[in-house]
Amino acid sequence: MVTRERLLETLNGPWAHYVAAYDALSSDVQKEYLRRQGYRRFADVLAHIRAWWLRGRAIVESLVADPAMAATEIDVDSFNAAAVADVQAQTDVEVRSAFEQARRDMIDLIERLPPEAFGSERIVGQLNMEIIGHAAEHSLAEY
Repeated sequence: MVTRERLLETLNGPWAHYVAAYDALSSDVQKEYLRRQGYRRFADVLAHIRAWWLRGRAIVESLVADPAMAATEIDVDSFNAAAVADVQAQTDVEVRSAFEQARRDMIDLIERLPPEAFGSERIVGQLNMEIIGHAAEHSLAEY
């Protein structure tokens, strides 16, 4: 079950330590992680996650305002490619900072959602996909 507490635990646990956990890996293990993830550099992975968080946050905020709102369909591959392209001119420090700000913004969103938002399958589903599902998809646990 996806609850406010579980979402916050994921944002304050695995996601809060994600960058440091990656940095703690050896260079060879980092390269293997990136290869398996399908990205050239770690900043690209962070940009991908951040882009989905921004989109997910906007969808959740729209659903709170209008539960009947229909999210625009997107081409996932194009979306991911655009997220990576958007950060190519940025330094790793800039991308990491933007990732951390997006994580904090997600925490803020979860903390200020009204209790009834957690009764909405669409809101809970979106948050589950963006926060918990993405944590599993990009996990460093096996490394």
